[in-house]
Amino acid sequence: MGYSLFYSWSDISSSFRRGYEKADRFSEKRFESGKKQNKDESLNSHWLTLRKNEAGPVLIDSVYNAKTGKYAPASITGVLVELPEEGTTGYSILICMLGMFLLPTIIVLVILFLKLINSVKSAAIFTYANIWRLRGMGICLLILGAVSVLGNYAGWLTATSLIDIPGYRITSQDIIEFSWFINAAVLFLVAEIFAMGLRMKEEQELTI
Repeated sequence: MGYSLFYSWSDISSSFRRGYEKADRFSEKRFESGKKQNKDESLNSHWLTLRKNEAGPVLIDSVYNAKTGKYAPASITGVLVELPEEGTTGYSILICMLGMFLLPTIIVLVILFLKLINSVKSAAIFTYANIWRLRGMGICLLILGAVSVLGNYAGWLTATSLIDIPGYRITSQDIIEFSWFINAAVLFLVAEIFAMGLRMKEEQELTI
């Protein structure tokens, strides 16, 4: 869970910041007439994964080998597409809205995690509070994963509409980040283990 948050936080925070700034500038431009728009300014950059078409040419690209002085065959696996401000206002507003939705979810997740750690340190492990904390953390990760998919899909749609590379096809494998959902499933599993342990503890106390 911590790895997923650390790995994705830079993308979440940067996307939210850029989306907020662009949405703010967009609202200002609606009330400022005659202001020249910088067409070279980009909203964001989206990474697309490429796959070589099987029916395409044998050699599409090449790189220079300084040791042999010859060009060696190469295949591009990805491309970074700049999303211009013009025509992507909807995308910028969506990223801003997703960012505003993510922040409280992350705060709740961190609070639940810290409370769980404090409870474990105090030797209060198998409690109903910890079970609900684990389930709450799992729900938070599911929300983060769903929002991540929505943001990635919106970026993928926008980027694919701006590029066409002969000999390659654009894949959609990067839209879903499975780490969110895997970690959520692990938390739900641990919560069920805690629930079983709590029930066994209560049964033993009743037996005694």
